[in-house]
Amino acid sequence: MENLNKLFFTFLLFFFLHDAIGQTYVYKANNRFPQDLMFNILEGELRSGRNSYGYPALFTVRDEQIFKGESISLLDVIFTNRDGFLFLGYSDNPYDIVYNFDGERIYFRNRNYAIDIAYTIFRDGIYAGPTTFVSDVLYTIDGPYTETELFLILYALGLL
Repeated sequence: MENLNKLFFTFLLFFFLHDAIGQTYVYKANNRFPQDLMFNILEGELRSGRNSYGYPALFTVRDEQIFKGESISLLDVIFTNRDGFLFLGYSDNPYDIVYNFDGERIYFRNRNYAIDIAYTIFRDGIYAGPTTFVSDVLYTIDGPYTETELFLILYALGLL
């Protein structure tokens, strides 16, 4: 009986924690309330709200590329991320650079001057421009994310 209880507890633990591991949530402002949840990313697929498997993905990230929907066809590539530079479509032409990321700030085009700062990423918060004041946070990211997924989040929020 004791082994059965351990097995049941292990199953419940796995069932409830399975979706929480590796999942990224995006919230409005500095809130982490369920009604402020905008998107979630699980295994490179962005879905609205708390929707998980079984619901259609709005966007997909695969191999440093952002795709529309669940398709991973080259015809559906929206952006390509290479070495911190976000290219429009499937391209590596310097004229197709839309944004670049230096680890903390996102700049317009391929420039890195203070006047060209579009967004600042600080303590999992997305801030407009160079500010990092706590009340100026636009959105909060909770969970692990890659550089390409960060660009996806910004695009899905309408910030790019």
